[in-house]
Amino acid sequence: MQAVLNLRVTSPFLAMRESSLSPAFLTVPKGAVVETFDELHQAGLVRIKLADQPLFAFIRDLRESAEPIERGMAFAANA
Repeated sequence: MQAVLNLRVTSPFLAMRESSLSPAFLTVPKGAVVETFDELHQAGLVRIKLADQPLFAFIRDLRESAEPIERGMAFAANA
């Protein structure tokens, strides 16, 4: 089982919706907490969750625009 990785966004970046909802892209704002189960060691797209909304983001954007946070801090940020 993969561990959950919680990241705090330090600068906004674009993510893509998984569904065909319009618009297809949305901006993940600075200060948001996103969650992923995927490793960030490879290039390409990774599934993330923003407020229980499934999205795709480029791993490069996560590396450059987000930082890992402690699990307890993620719950406080989402409260």
